[in-house]
Amino acid sequence: MEEKAVYFPIPGHILHTTIEGSRDYLIRLEAEAALAPRVERSRAYWNTMEGDYWPALQQQGLEAMEAFFGPHEQYYAIDGGKFPPKALVTGRREGVRYGFTLGVSALCQPVVEQYWSQEPEKHRRMELAFAACEGIPEDRWMAALGRVSGMTNLPWGEITCLGQGHTVACGESIPGFPALLLLDQRRLEGTAAPDFPPVMGEPVSLLWAIPITQEEYDLAMESQEAILPVLYQGPPAEITIFTGEGKFLKK
Repeated sequence: MEEKAVYFPIPGHILHTTIEGSRDYLIRLEAEAALAPRVERSRAYWNTMEGDYWPALQQQGLEAMEAFFGPHEQYYAIDGGKFPPKALVTGRREGVRYGFTLGVSALCQPVVEQYWSQEPEKHRRMELAFAACEGIPEDRWMAALGRVSGMTNLPWGEITCLGQGHTVACGESIPGFPALLLLDQRRLEGTAAPDFPPVMGEPVSLLWAIPITQEEYDLAMESQEAILPVLYQGPPAEITIFTGEGKFLKK
C-alpha cells in the first residue's frame, strides 16, 4: 500500500512521507531554521542602530581610552555630520602619542564570513589605532591620523573587511611610507592598549596601523602569509609605535 504523508496542523511539520520532493522541502526547512538566529540578530542590531545608541557607545569608548592614557588631549569628529557618528581621540602615555577611532565598531564589517568562516563574530567589529614616539614631526602625526580617519570608511565603501596582516596603501600622505600594515591587538604579546568593551555582545578587534616602507610593502604583497610581524626583531612592546623608520627589515 502506498504510504502517504501525514501532516500536522502546524505548517512545516511532516511525520512520515515517501512523496517525491519532500526531502528537499525538509532541507529547506532546516536551512530556514539555521537562519533564524541570524535574522533575530539582524533585527536586534537595526533596532539598536535606529535608536540613540551613540551616547552610551561614546562614553564607554572614552572611558576605555582614558583608563589607558588618562584624560584625552583631542577629540576629532570624523563622520562629516553623517551616519554613523565617529571620532578620533588622542592622548599620551609614557612618551608615546596615541590615536584611537571611536564609533567604527557600531557597524559590522561586510563579507567577514568569507575570510573568517570560523568565529566571524570576533572580526565583525573593529576600531583603528595609531601610535608614534614623541619626536615625530607634527605634520607626519597629523597626516597619519588623517589616513587612519579615512580608513574608517574603507570596509563599507569597498565592500571588504580589515584584519590581521592586511595592508592599506596611503600614497604620499606619510612620505617614505606608502602603506599601513594592520596588526590585531589580540595577536600581539606585551603590547598595551585600551580594553574596549563588547558592542552588542560582540568583541571589538583593535587594529594597529603601522607605516611600512616600500621594501616592506613589496615583501608583504609578494607573501601569501602575514610575513612582516614574523620578521620583527625589536622589543614586543614597541612593534606598534612609529618612530619614523621601517621596523621589519632593519639591516
